[in-house]
Amino acid sequence: MGVALTVVVALVVVILFPRHDPVGRSDAIVVLGPSVDERITQAELLMQQGVAGTLVVSAHPADIGRVPAVCSQQKAYPVVCFDPDPSTTQGEARAVAGLARERGWTSLQVITFDPQVERARLILGRCFPGRISMLEHNEGYDLPLMLAYQSAGWAKALLSPGC
Repeated sequence: MGVALTVVVALVVVILFPRHDPVGRSDAIVVLGPSVDERITQAELLMQQGVAGTLVVSAHPADIGRVPAVCSQQKAYPVVCFDPDPSTTQGEARAVAGLARERGWTSLQVITFDPQVERARLILGRCFPGRISMLEHNEGYDLPLMLAYQSAGWAKALLSPGC
């Protein structure tokens, strides 16, 4: 019972109270999916401030909102959109790591929502050897659903080591 309670408390802490990094300078800003408008807006504001060289967006073909426009319109900075395969955080991490290798990136700033921050940090860190900064981003979500979903995601991440 004690071990189970410890695991539950640890999961709640990493899901609800993740560690955020300060905004700095990086090679790319990465928006993890689903790439909702709020994440895109935050990323574009940071790009306009010149904090990164490239905007990277995890973009599924069925995405709605601003994602299609961001991926198709010319910007003052490079934008790379990709559809991860598989469509999971691990698929995103593999795709981002591949882009980083191709382009010589050594630093990333990542935008996602709080319940995914620490799990994404873990998975990206397995695939990308450079500096990863997880930025603060506030976005609404269904708490019970996210606790269940992210707990399952953590189980998968811990049982599937490596990139």
